[in-house]
Amino acid sequence: MRELFHDQNFPLVGAHRGASAYFPENTLLSFMKAKEMGADYIELDVHLSKDEVPVIMHDAHLDRTTNGKGKLRDFTLAELKQLDAGCKFGKPFPKQEIPTLQEALNWAKGSIGVSIELKQDIEKYPNLEERVLEVIDKTDTLNQIQVMSFNHRSVRRIKELEPKIFAGIILFSELCDPLAVVKQSKADFFNAPWLFQYREAIDALHQEGYLVCGGMNDDPEKWVSMQALGIDMAETNKPDVMINHTQKGKRTSTLLKNFYAKAAL
Repeated sequence: MRELFHDQNFPLVGAHRGASAYFPENTLLSFMKAKEMGADYIELDVHLSKDEVPVIMHDAHLDRTTNGKGKLRDFTLAELKQLDAGCKFGKPFPKQEIPTLQEALNWAKGSIGVSIELKQDIEKYPNLEERVLEVIDKTDTLNQIQVMSFNHRSVRRIKELEPKIFAGIILFSELCDPLAVVKQSKADFFNAPWLFQYREAIDALHQEGYLVCGGMNDDPEKWVSMQALGIDMAETNKPDVMINHTQKGKRTSTLLKNFYAKAAL
């Protein structure tokens, strides 16, 4: 079984909502194409349907990416499955269903890492962490998964429920002391756009064994600069482009060695 980071050479390229520059975002088609392009992992976003099934979509509302209207949480899975998640992309595609997390993990099992963003911001889902962990357990994919969220309480909660899961906090600002915030959240990695990253903070995080993600980026020149700062991974809508500008090294975070030893995955 492939582990998300174990024995990997860094930095890693994640496919943001799949190969979403070329295919409808957060669809199985987009994920498959990202894997074909050589992405190290795929990133996806998870909400809960009305009947509490973890489903994959970025927005809390259906309007932008599907032919539906309204809040995702107001529809059952059966109703969501009737919608087309590819019709707004701008190119003709056969109907793309809104995938469930279970469908995505069954597809990814044993072959590619998955980064799950818990969408606990615009809409709050009291049972999101539990439902996501149930799917991970059912698909036996814990050793391929990282979870993350802008909601740091959600990150702390999922770590309390499953200490073995690899989890990170996301921010969209420059912090005076990212290390302190990571520790407070019980997280394993720190994710912020490269614009808000700086050498002293990255070095401090690495010294304590934490990983650093540089957010989402489609600019090869910026990706080269991020790698020079020591950023461990970043996500992109164009994995084929970013992979061609990635300088793989041999460094492995001390955290990862300790994490895998503790988790015995």
